[in-house]
Amino acid sequence: MMKLFAKKQETEKVTREMSIVKILSLFPLAREVFKRNGIEFIGKNLSPLESLEKVAKGNNLSDQQIQNIVKEINQGIEEKGKALFEGELLKVTPLASEKLKEILESKKGKKGIRLRLVSDGCALYSYEMDFGTKKMEGEILFKTSGMKFFIEKKTIGFIKGTEIDFISDGFFFKNPNVKDSVSRK
Repeated sequence: MMKLFAKKQETEKVTREMSIVKILSLFPLAREVFKRNGIEFIGKNLSPLESLEKVAKGNNLSDQQIQNIVKEINQGIEEKGKALFEGELLKVTPLASEKLKEILESKKGKKGIRLRLVSDGCALYSYEMDFGTKKMEGEILFKTSGMKFFIEKKTIGFIKGTEIDFISDGFFFKNPNVKDSVSRK
């Protein structure tokens, strides 16, 4: 069982003045809240860089509907924050652990593995592994399988529960948060 080495932080609250992009960076599942409440962009001449209020008004939503959206998203962020610090964050199979340790040992002076999700800009993500000496600002440190991992706080919700495996010629990531999520890196 892996343990997180980070203190819970105060979670930023969403406001109606925040941009859609900022809200999605705090709570990616807000996309579903927007969709359920009729927020659309296509054919509306609205941008996700604009405020929730402007986008909601552009979709003919009332002040009460906007307030309900903000409340629902903030409740989701709070629940997500609690969940991030419960349970197992990352699993590494014995073979993947062995291979990662071999690679880490060959990297002089490197102390851990930096695991990132990299977006292509269209809501698709790929995994990126690199090696580092210490955690950087905006990252947490966690240990599992005798290794240190450095991971950006903002991607924890996407990675939680992911299993890293090694099969013949590469690392595979099985993420329970994504349908058909086995990807090779």
